[in-house]
Amino acid sequence: MWESFCEHLRECGRDASLFILAMLVVVVGPIVTLILGEHVVPVLGVLCLILLIRFGLVLKRAHSKFERLGRMPPLSPVDWRVARAKLLKHRRGR
Repeated sequence: MWESFCEHLRECGRDASLFILAMLVVVVGPIVTLILGEHVVPVLGVLCLILLIRFGLVLKRAHSKFERLGRMPPLSPVDWRVARAKLLKHRRGR
């Protein structure tokens, strides 16, 4: 039974990761609430704040990396031709 379940999750890809995360929250959430008692709200607030700061740092790092690259050089005529062909092919496919 577990083998077929794991095989199904493997076929789902990213959706399976979200499912497993949700199941983890459903199973572990009540246990953590029971252990922490009245301190659950402050602890979750601190965790959310840490995740928010981490997300901001990742965005800042990605933005600075983009700025360091600077202006990209223009495309060569061959690249223009390939890009145009792909766009036209996509339009005709509709």
